[in-house]
Amino acid sequence: HHRKKNTGECKFLEYGSGYSTTFWASKKWIDEVVSIEANPIWADDVKDWIGQSDLAIQEKINYNVTPVNNQHLLTGLGGFEAWSDQYEEVWQKYSSFAISNFKRESFDFIIIDGHDRKRSFINSVPLLKKGGMILCHDMTLETFNALDPVSTLIDTFSNFLEFKEYKNFGHGRGNLGFVGIKS
Repeated sequence: HHRKKNTGECKFLEYGSGYSTTFWASKKWIDEVVSIEANPIWADDVKDWIGQSDLAIQEKINYNVTPVNNQHLLTGLGGFEAWSDQYEEVWQKYSSFAISNFKRESFDFIIIDGHDRKRSFINSVPLLKKGGMILCHDMTLETFNALDPVSTLIDTFSNFLEFKEYKNFGHGRGNLGFVGIKS
């Protein structure tokens, strides 16, 4: 589909699509939403919502599906276990999609709220513009540590990710896990 000309206002990347995809695209200050999804069944629903949106919203969305065709790995407890190192190859195309397809420092705002969050997060940091913000949702869940040693609390990475500011928020599902601003 046709993309509107980039006005340079704000380019947004999200790992994990959903209601948020059209929500962010509806914001006047966001010029483009690049969305990356691993679950092909969920992606069909999201595509329907996008299709029912105003044309102006549809034109802002660059929707990408890198399908993982294993529902056990995509849902519930299986989803947490699935982010461990033993499944790294399963997620490789997904977690590296953005870094493989976009230039460094392409995005003003990045939200990681999909699968394989640690690797998606680390792969996305180089894509952040200076002064840009990256937000990792639900990464402070203590259960991540219990279920999956790969998803250690993201603040263990604050040192090498060149963050001017970062904050790790609380515990429990629904919390913003981690916010960093690129130096």
